[in-house]
Amino acid sequence: MMENGITLGVAAGTASALGLMNFKSDVRPTTAHLLLPGRCRFRCGYCAHAADGTGPEFLSRIRWPSFGEGAVYRAISERQATFERACVQVVQTGDWIQQALHAIENLRDSALPISLATRPIPAVLVGKLLAAGANRIGLPIDVASARLYRKLRGGNFERDMGLIEEAARTFRGRISTHIIVGVGERGDELVDAMMRLHRSGAVIALFAFTPCPGTEMATWAPPDLSKYRRAQAARYMIEQGMDVDFAFDPSGEIADFGYSRQELRGILRPSAFQTSGCPGCNRPFYNERPSGPMYNYPRPLTGVEYEEGLRLIGEGGEA
Repeated sequence: MMENGITLGVAAGTASALGLMNFKSDVRPTTAHLLLPGRCRFRCGYCAHAADGTGPEFLSRIRWPSFGEGAVYRAISERQATFERACVQVVQTGDWIQQALHAIENLRDSALPISLATRPIPAVLVGKLLAAGANRIGLPIDVASARLYRKLRGGNFERDMGLIEEAARTFRGRISTHIIVGVGERGDELVDAMMRLHRSGAVIALFAFTPCPGTEMATWAPPDLSKYRRAQAARYMIEQGMDVDFAFDPSGEIADFGYSRQELRGILRPSAFQTSGCPGCNRPFYNERPSGPMYNYPRPLTGVEYEEGLRLIGEGGEA
């Protein structure tokens, strides 16, 4: 393990579980989340790490304090039984690939499967990261709308979707992607993007938009909870390979799933409303305060919570 003065951001819940800081959380994180250092060269309107952002210690609503990498990797090695996975969040600096390979090298000594999340990249680079020891690669699309993509995320929607699809087809079962719900996308755009990504073989992680101080979208509101529950239901049914007859209202939002209330109750398991994405990742309170409202449940739902989720999506169709 190299001791070269490099620091890593560590999600507050992870840092507490590793004994690096005292932080109380109602739910234990099942993934050790690390963040590579540096200022990103992109300008995503929702991200505090954007090139012109002012809050680089935060990602979503989570604080990521910095620690020396030697201390971080030792703590993970000593407490690896606490976690089911390690995840490295890439900051798109000029030398990010070298930093990512260095992080994978240091994490390989643990028995944890390693995920690494970065902007969409060519399959040849994905292969290089997997060959180095990563178990899964996350290629977030984030904005599921071609008409909003360039403005909010930068780059070309079709190009980046194509990169994710190519990687997912090439490395079947080893590619994840992220979609942020509530950045202005319509429900029909969201469904189309999820269906396309699922067909390619990518696993979808849903996030709720979280306004972050110092970003261009700091004054935006989080998504309506019923919109998010419908997005979760759509993702669940798409990833289950179901034939869903989606209907949309005049504004393009999901209005119906083509199933009766009774049928939906049998289709949608409580896990539909839990954190989605890589196996073994629960991301506690990444999008919400512990007091709620809860977008992604980081634990099994209670019966009351499940019933409320069904109520919020309207349970679709006729009884």
